[in-house]
Amino acid sequence: MASGDELVTSQRFPFIEIWFRVRDFEKQVFAYIDTGFDGFLIVPAELSKSFDKADLVSVWELGDGSLAEGLDYLGEVRVNSTFLLLRLT
Repeated sequence: MASGDELVTSQRFPFIEIWFRVRDFEKQVFAYIDTGFDGFLIVPAELSKSFDKADLVSVWELGDGSLAEGLDYLGEVRVNSTFLLLRLT
């Protein structure tokens, strides 16, 4: 693993190119950078069907105060040459 202190830039800001893996599923995508969020990678529900059974369930408070459950999957993400553990919803 890299030290995590390399500079990350993008020609498509606010999107950044990443690679991620959950179990046997791998994909390279342009991810939207949302600095007001909690560090998860969020994908469309249709894509998450490829991951099999969820590893965790999280409860999120939405802007209107209501609660929503999210199925979470554990994996890894690569940004440039840095690999990180991933919690994907």
